[in-house]
Amino acid sequence: MNGRRLVILASVVLLFSRLAAQDSTAKLNVYKTSEWSAQLMGGYLIPHHSDMMAMYRHATGINVKYRSAINQPNGQGANIDKITYGYTFNLLNLGSEVAGYAIGAGGVVMPQSGRYNYWILGMGIGYLTKRYDEFTNPRNPAIGSHLNGMMHLGYHLDAGRYLNEQGWKMYAEAGLVHFSNANWRQPNFGVNIPYLSIGAKRTLFLAGINNKPPQYVNPLRCKSQEIPRNSKWLQGYSHRHSIAKLASWKHIKQFGASSPPLKLRLQSPQHLLGFRLGRRQVELDQRRTFVNAVLEYNCEFPRALLGPRFRVGANVFFDNSYMYSKFGLKSDAISLNDFTEVAITAGSRWEYGKWGFIADAGLYLFRPDDTKRRYYEGIGVSYKATQRIYLIARLKAHLSSADYMEWGVSYRL
Repeated sequence: MNGRRLVILASVVLLFSRLAAQDSTAKLNVYKTSEWSAQLMGGYLIPHHSDMMAMYRHATGINVKYRSAINQPNGQGANIDKITYGYTFNLLNLGSEVAGYAIGAGGVVMPQSGRYNYWILGMGIGYLTKRYDEFTNPRNPAIGSHLNGMMHLGYHLDAGRYLNEQGWKMYAEAGLVHFSNANWRQPNFGVNIPYLSIGAKRTLFLAGINNKPPQYVNPLRCKSQEIPRNSKWLQGYSHRHSIAKLASWKHIKQFGASSPPLKLRLQSPQHLLGFRLGRRQVELDQRRTFVNAVLEYNCEFPRALLGPRFRVGANVFFDNSYMYSKFGLKSDAISLNDFTEVAITAGSRWEYGKWGFIADAGLYLFRPDDTKRRYYEGIGVSYKATQRIYLIARLKAHLSSADYMEWGVSYRL
């Protein structure tokens, strides 16, 4: 009898020692790879011009976002340095028959803020069901077109821990959704909707034990087929060490990818020449359209394969709207300096795969008159079509007053 008890006791001790050894020697790597979220939005359509005061209304809506790790080397790999990207979709009720509904979708860059939260920087295309019409909707002086550009800015705040083993989590968000046609068609005061929201999201993970290749897995859920023979241990390990909560972002294609040589990472400055066209209208009661051209030079200084590229350059704008006054020409004698603007610029371009985000500030060295401010800002996106050709879409504005949208290409020399 005593011998049987000793055998049982020895077996229990051996079992616990093996479990302890497994827990201490096995290394679990868990990464966030993608995330889906949905939220309810509440805010206001804010008039920012005296002609729009009658449009002030409470606005409600829904937003759906997709967030993903970037398939590219990213910073030093620390969670606080991670930058993710994704897509956003908005459906908003603007609160009145005059304003109607707004629908928008676009791409989003999401720089990490602290360990869990992130900023939202998004641009895309929007559609407004109601626009200004002198006969059918004269009370809407905000926008003159159905199809518009959309900008989505905000801050995403994680709230608490994961709610259950499915990986769901609550969050709050504050931001601004803006619709504008960049003077494509007058009027163009734009539509601004600041909002607060609350929502829920589900995170998808990658996980691997020791040096095994990672698999798509939810480490908060026990599924034997996800990581064979380790699922129960994995679940317990995740809860004990808060792995899922502290996990950083990583794309599955980055596992096993070697870092590029230092000589490739430390690149020399790049020189780019660009040409773009833009269209604008000046007056609501003078629906004359002006097509403007832009010549551009930029010198970019890459800091890494992924991240901001500081750049300086020069812009030359050929803005035909300078030559016209209401219902006529300013002068019969027209020369090049009557419609040419010359400016110097500085800013940054962030690259995420083939896509990029552009932010510039410019100072006019020459302009035909002082109709516009002395300085301007440009914000837009780029797409790398080939190794040397970039497609560019950029909004030029003077503080809160849009000038026009520019569409064109840049060529890397």
